This record gives sequence, C-alpha cells and structure tokens, in this order.
Amino acid sequence: MPFDPTKFYLGVNIAWLNHAYGHDLGHAFHDLANTFGFPWPADPPQDLKFEEIVGAYFNHLELRKIKVVRWWLLEWLEGMTFSGTSSMSPNLGDHFGLDRYLTSVEPRVKIIMRAAHQHGIQIYWCLLDAAALLKTNSPPAWYIPLFRFLVSSARANFKADILTPFLDTLLSMNTSVHPSVPYTQNVFAIDIANEADWSWLNGTVSRNDMASFVSEVHQQIALRGLKSTVSFANYSQLEGHNDFNFVDFYDYHRYYDPDRPNSKDHGDLPVWVNGKACIIGEVGHQYGKKKDKGKLDEVKQASSCRTVMQQALGRNYAGALLWRYAPVGDVHRLLRRASGDTAQVVNSPAPSTFLNGFILASGGSTAGGLNPYQAYERQVWDGVKNFVIPPGRIP
Repeated sequence: MPFDPTKFYLGVNIAWLNHAYGHDLGHAFHDLANTFGFPWPADPPQDLKFEEIVGAYFNHLELRKIKVVRWWLLEWLEGMTFSGTSSMSPNLGDHFGLDRYLTSVEPRVKIIMRAAHQHGIQIYWCLLDAAALLKTNSPPAWYIPLFRFLVSSARANFKADILTPFLDTLLSMNTSVHPSVPYTQNVFAIDIANEADWSWLNGTVSRNDMASFVSEVHQQIALRGLKSTVSFANYSQLEGHNDFNFVDFYDYHRYYDPDRPNSKDHGDLPVWVNGKACIIGEVGHQYGKKKDKGKLDEVKQASSCRTVMQQALGRNYAGALLWRYAPVGDVHRLLRRASGDTAQVVNSPAPSTFLNGFILASGGSTAGGLNPYQAYERQVWDGVKNFVIPPGRIP
C-alpha cells in the first residue's frame, strides 16, 4: 500500500541500475534537432539482463524485509526527447515526450512494478535530479539551462508530455493474479525532485519557482490517486519553512558523521516535531573530503547507517532508506562483487561475473535461514537484519 504516516519504512535506494546513471530505464536524453549539441545516444544497456537482475535484487530485499525501493526515472532527463526548440522557446516542440523504453507495451517501468508486486515491495519513484546541478557532480553543459527551462517556462509541456505518459503507464498496469488491482498499490510515492534545495542554492532557479513547479506537479499526481513529495539535502532549507507544506510527507537526507554529532546536516537527527510525517530518504556515512575520498569503509558505513536508522525510529520519523544498493560506482555501495572487490570506487560497469552470480544466487535455498546472497552483502546488512520495528509500526 502507498505511504502511511503511522508506519516506519525500512528501504534502500537503487536510484539507477548499477553504473547506468541517466540511461538504465530509457535512452540517455537527446535532442532530435541537436539544438544543445548533445549527440544521439545508444539504447539503454542491453547486457544488464534487466528483468533477471531486478528480480534477483528484489528477491534479496524481500529476504531482508526491505519494504521500499527508491528508483530514479528522469535523472539527467533520461528518456526525454524533443526537437525544434531552443532554450528560449515557450515550448519544447512537436516531438517532446518519453521514449519507448518507458511507455511501450513492455516498458522497463512495468518490469520493475511487476517484480515489486511479486516480492511485496513498494517503489518510491523519483523524477528530476537537482543534485546533478552541482558543479561537484560535473553536469553536462546542456543540463542546467534545460532544468531551468523545464521548471520555469516549460511546465505545461512537462506535465502533458512527460508526467502524464508516465502516470498513464503506471495506472494501466494490472496484476495478473488480481486484474482489478493496479500496480499502483505498489507505488509508495513519487519524489518530484531529488534534493530540490540545490536548485535554488546553486542559483539555477528561485525557491519560489521551484515550489510553484513542485506544487503543480503534485496536484496532477494527486488527481491520479498517488502521493508525492520533494526531497531535501539541507536541514536548514526544510526547518522553519512552509512553502512546500502541500506535499503528502517530507523527505530529508542524512549522511552521518559520528565526529560531528552537533552538525545540523551531518550530526544526530533532531526530533521531528512537524505535524506532517518525514522520512530519511537517503542514509549513509559522511566521508571526509580528503582523507576518505574515493574509499569505502565498511565499518564506518555500517555504524553510521545503524545510528541514523535507530535515531529515525526513535525521533518521530516515518522511515529510513539506505544509500545505495549497487556493487559499483559509489563509496556507499551496499553490495560487493563476490571476487576481486576492493575498497576503491569502481566506475566501470559491473562485470558479468557479478550479474550472473547474483542472478544464480536468487535461485538458492532460503530454508532454515540460509542466505544465498551472503557473499554479496556488506557489513551494513547486519544492522538491517537486527533492526527491530515495533509491531504497531510495521508496514
């Protein structure tokens, strides 16, 4: 069932599948007229064994009693195409829309929702990525002007040609076992923009413009019977403000530094006293900028995740979602490659040995408490295994 503020949700962020940021579900963004100088991209990776690895991932998460998976849809404007426009145009041309991988007869969105239904998981979809606007994330030259364009001048196009087809795809899906029950029962909510506060803190759009955009998108989502929110990276941008109080719940991200317990953004969680529920939509260890750069420390990661999970449960939050369920490309990655894994960040695609091995493990026995995925789990999973949610708050 969708988000319930009386429950506590334990979840993970897949965000994008393994290494494929911006093109795991659809084409990388492309402009048919090449207005912004971005070349025609390749299809989404076909060697990912998409359906098999999604099923294996969800099987593992069900085993660990994970209830929510956050998955990004339009990062770097993934799956979006348009032509015949410029950044000053009042619309995005006749060909603005989503590609076939997101809206076809068997879109990857449907594959995810079907697997979620089979494994009792709710999908927390995330649309745009405002964190990608930051210079430290090396955005392509076209990304900032197009993000600004969508949020300010092209809202009508976004709602009609991007949001509506996506919602139509979700609402058109029925389960094979219970045809009258749509897969929307497995939609937790929709995060309209990941860490939206970076969009005004870095000067791309004003806070008022972003709030207005999110409000319009939220209203359209609500008309379809779904819940939505917008996530924040900085507590100061959430605390004491009410311009986003129309959302169904709040989402704030916490990367914990045990050496700075009094830090507003990286220390102990404050008690949540707002009348509307809040989840911690990303949880991880806050690595130092120099001494820890590029390295994964399993002990620190496990300890910080466990601390934030326990604080969230005890301080009136409605959930905690760990960052990031992947074997490569992130110092917070929650999976390991069964052989040849190191503490260094690996930005190359996950080798086929990982994919094949993990898929093979999904067929292993779980009887008697056996865990066929043990070779792929990092220390953080010990905390997940031993985490106890009070009976009245279990989703």
